[in-house]
Amino acid sequence: QVVNRVSLITGASGALGSVICNQLVRTNEVKIVTVRRDSNNSYLNNFKEQVDANRDSELVLVHCGWDTTDRTALAQSRSKEETIILSDHCAERGIKMIFISSHSASENAQSNYGEAKFIAENYVLSTGGICIKPGLILFEPPAGLQRKLLVLSRVGIGLNFFPKSKITVTEIQNVLYEINKLICGETWNSSNILLTDRQVDLNVLCSVTLAKHFLTIPVPLRLLRRITRIIGIMSRKSIGVHDSLSAIID
Repeated sequence: QVVNRVSLITGASGALGSVICNQLVRTNEVKIVTVRRDSNNSYLNNFKEQVDANRDSELVLVHCGWDTTDRTALAQSRSKEETIILSDHCAERGIKMIFISSHSASENAQSNYGEAKFIAENYVLSTGGICIKPGLILFEPPAGLQRKLLVLSRVGIGLNFFPKSKITVTEIQNVLYEINKLICGETWNSSNILLTDRQVDLNVLCSVTLAKHFLTIPVPLRLLRRITRIIGIMSRKSIGVHDSLSAIID
């Protein structure tokens, strides 16, 4: 029996969401539907519309959408509450939900982002959803933090962070592989999926986009957000600047 599978994706314009869409669109078994925010910056209304429009299909929600531009407690709380509401709707309608969480999500998180994602993550798990915690994702071609570093490397500027810090990184291919398995129904259980490949030094990560540096700038780790915000201004696509850095800062 052929199953009509539809994957609803929030945050499809972001670094990870766009890659997931591009990957799944090549899979004939899965139809991709992007869920858009409304004038109130909420996915809920369009989510309901798309669910009703595809009621005869097997639905999976991949929730990548999260406010990474405003790190205030209020903005992060809104993203958390919306994730909780989406989780409830998925549970009520029998829709599988995959929430893209973060290694920043922990009980003792030092940021509003990490604290809010930890609460949302536990709620999604309690309603039968799946949470993927990929850490810092290495995109090919570079995206997120790597793309910002590439902008500088092209003009001969390198960054050297101190104090030295280890960070968990995951290849984008591994993330896509796990998501594709879940959407296609090969495996499904309510537990965290930790996609931890390896721990690397932050300065090693910077050299991923190494071209030829004529100037190396030492950057204190405590100023990392400010520095990358400036880098983001230099790039045409500044989506997800902080999202890639949260695991480092927390």
